[in-house]
Amino acid sequence: MNRRDVLLAGGVTGATMISGCSSVGERSGKTTEGDDASDGAETGVKDTSTGSGEPDPPTFEITEFDSDERVAYDDVLEVDTMVTNTGGKLGDDTVTLEFSGTVIDTGEVSLEPEETVRTMFTLDAAAHNSGVHEIEVSTADDVERRSVTIEREPEPAAFDIDNVRLPSEVNHDESIDIVVAVTNVGERPGEDTMTVSFAGTEVSRRSIEADAGAMTEIDVSVGAERTEHGVHVVEVRTSNDATSSTITVENPNPWRKETLTVGLEQRVPARHDIHDIVRDALEYWDVYASNFTEFDVSYEFRANAGDPDIMIVLVEEIDRCGEHTGNIAGCAPLVRGRAPETAEVRIVEGYRPEWLTSTLKHELGHTLGLTHDDEPAHIMSNEIEDRIPNYDIRIEAVERYADSIGPFGDGTRSWSAAIDAWSDQDLIATEEYAVDAYNELGKAKTQIDRSKNLVDGLKDETDAMSLLSESHTRIDTLQSAADEAIDMAREARNGNYGAAEDHRNRANEYLDESNSFEFESPSELAFALGFRRQD
Repeated sequence: MNRRDVLLAGGVTGATMISGCSSVGERSGKTTEGDDASDGAETGVKDTSTGSGEPDPPTFEITEFDSDERVAYDDVLEVDTMVTNTGGKLGDDTVTLEFSGTVIDTGEVSLEPEETVRTMFTLDAAAHNSGVHEIEVSTADDVERRSVTIEREPEPAAFDIDNVRLPSEVNHDESIDIVVAVTNVGERPGEDTMTVSFAGTEVSRRSIEADAGAMTEIDVSVGAERTEHGVHVVEVRTSNDATSSTITVENPNPWRKETLTVGLEQRVPARHDIHDIVRDALEYWDVYASNFTEFDVSYEFRANAGDPDIMIVLVEEIDRCGEHTGNIAGCAPLVRGRAPETAEVRIVEGYRPEWLTSTLKHELGHTLGLTHDDEPAHIMSNEIEDRIPNYDIRIEAVERYADSIGPFGDGTRSWSAAIDAWSDQDLIATEEYAVDAYNELGKAKTQIDRSKNLVDGLKDETDAMSLLSESHTRIDTLQSAADEAIDMAREARNGNYGAAEDHRNRANEYLDESNSFEFESPSELAFALGFRRQD
């Protein structure tokens, strides 16, 4: 049997023609000696006839078929076949390679009877999906099939974060040492970039490299200058993974220094005592800060400081402070974590010095991280009754004084009616109105007396006592005028006109005296007791 080798490079392009010299087996024309040639008998020649004397037609059989059962994703698959013409005549045929039902390559062959040709197809595995595929080689007369597996492409390098080791708590002046373990979970060696962020800020960026399946550890240190007080998130990231942990940093002083510079700005007409008020408030925290904040602080007050840590601003009013609106006496930021470059503390003008000092102490407490729920309550409470001494007594004194307004108004109206009745010579009405005036004014005096008793218990509230005394005197003298008017009307009704005239003169004297005194509004008493005057 004769054979030829033909290489077919498999691909997605057209077929490759197989051409070449065919080697045909020798045909013997020798006859047996002594035989009669006319007998027509032949010996030594294979019989390829069909029985009718004609040779069999060409038939192309696949006599050998060989290929790898598995091939790497980036390798070349070789399919090796032997095709033989088992017929009796020279013939042509096409050898076809199919891969998963798709014709990949073809080749033309021309063979003499019993001639064999070797065909070799090559296939780029990278051009096809991984998995099991069927390859088929066929001629017009024969077909052979078998399965081949293209192996999956190895996964690229990917780095998972196995764990992050760091302390749960550190002091503010300590660095934080972090150890990160990462594993290359891919199927190839590779590299990646790992980042570490502390409190939202990237603090480290490192290149990592490992073989497939290998684990490596990376050490990262966060400097003490980054460790602010509070609970912070440490986040570690690779291209493939991310994880976060928390760490508590103990640093109670948000200012990071013990001496704070304090400036002053007055956005209202200058108050002569404001410097003393500021110094008193600062001195309080200079002495007691460590009792309530767990750190020491001192202050340097320079009113014209250009870049102070705290700027105290005296203003006419504050409409809003954070979520709070309305009648606000002071406003300051709650300083925790890291202090601002300058914390603005606003306080409202219009309060007596000791209460303005108390308000400033309260707002400065916020700049030290204290809330309304923290001690000392008489300074930090948001409830005004906790911060104003004897608040309830002061409020009740104002309320009792306000209760005198109604009867005082009724008394003055009855007094006016009595005067009109006297002018009309209605003596009965004069007496009745004068009696009403006397009684109502007495009620007003009773309320003022109650208010005076409350204020007297506060001690040293001289302005408030002076106001109450003046209002009391006005009512008392007007009541005396009403008392004289009663007697005036009665004497006149009895015909004692001389006595009536004497009572009238004394009534007018009391009236003149009453008009020389002021009856202040309750808001003035509230201001005298230390509350801010309301417009």
